[in-house]
Formats: sequence, structure tokens, C-alpha cells
Amino acid sequence: EVEGEGGTTRPNAGEGEGAEQTTEAGATTKHTQQDLEFELISSIECLRQLGIILENSKPENEAYFFQKINKLVEHFQRVHDMQNAVDETVPVALIQDYLDKGLNPELYTKKRLEVAEALHQQNKGRVDSLKLLRDNVQSEIQRRLGPPAEVTFYTANGDGTYTAPSGANGAASSEGAAT
Repeated sequence: EVEGEGGTTRPNAGEGEGAEQTTEAGATTKHTQQDLEFELISSIECLRQLGIILENSKPENEAYFFQKINKLVEHFQRVHDMQNAVDETVPVALIQDYLDKGLNPELYTKKRLEVAEALHQQNKGRVDSLKLLRDNVQSEIQRRLGPPAEVTFYTANGDGTYTAPSGANGAASSEGAAT
């Protein structure tokens, strides 16, 4: 593990699967989702420290402030370089409707699950209605037309003959029977 800013740790690069990046020197670096998460956490920590520096605004802190801004830019550059390390996408609605308003992102997940459950119930009702319709149509057909006639299914042998299933009306095979 590698020690990061603010006491955070991350696994060594190369563990797990991730996106490869070719550096200017031609070397290939492999980024993982954990590396990306570490950079995001480090960026947040850097922003927190910048806020503290701004609250205690003194002329002697100016150099440290600009040093932290440069550090933040470096974190953002590394995050940009790792953009292909993760295949998942974040829904824009999550960002606009929850994160920008300071709400817990789990509320978005809860809302999506509630919508999915409502759609599931709606579709289940449709399927049940169609099953009921099918049963009613079948019973009405049987009532008006009587029970269905017995049907025997024949199997094609490939040589022009057909074979009836065993125990079906006595005839085991018939030559040239129609399909």
C-alpha cells in the first residue's frame, strides 16, 4: 500500500484490472478503479485543506495556498488520465438532483428501486390479466366447440417416413405420410 495525502492509503498500482495508459516515455501504466478512487479522495482532501487555508487567510499562507492549488491540479490531471480505468457511468440525474443539492446518493438508488418495483408490479398485473384472458378464452372455446380432438404428433425420420410416439393409436410408422 502507498501512503497518500491526509493519511489515506491505497493499494499498489497494478492490482486488479484497469485501463492502460502510455506515458510520454513510452512506458505503459495500468490504472485500477482503486487508483481512481484514491485520486478522488486525495482531491477531496486537498480541497478540504484549501478551505482551511482560506479560512485562516494570512499573507504568510499564500505560498502554501498556491502549492495546494498546484497539488489539486495534479490530482485532477491524474483523474483525467485515469478516465478509462472504470467502465461504469454515473447518471446525470444523480449528480443534478442529489449531489448538487447536497443529498445522499443512496436516496437516488432508493428512488430507482421504488420505480423499478412499481414497474414490476404493473407488468406483473398485465401478465396476470393476460393469463386470465387466455384461460377465459380457452374455457369459452371448449364450452362452445367441445373438448379438443386428440392430436398425434409424428417425428420425421429423415428418409421420408414418419414415426408416431410409442403407444399412439397402434400405427408405429407410415410411409409418405403428409406433414
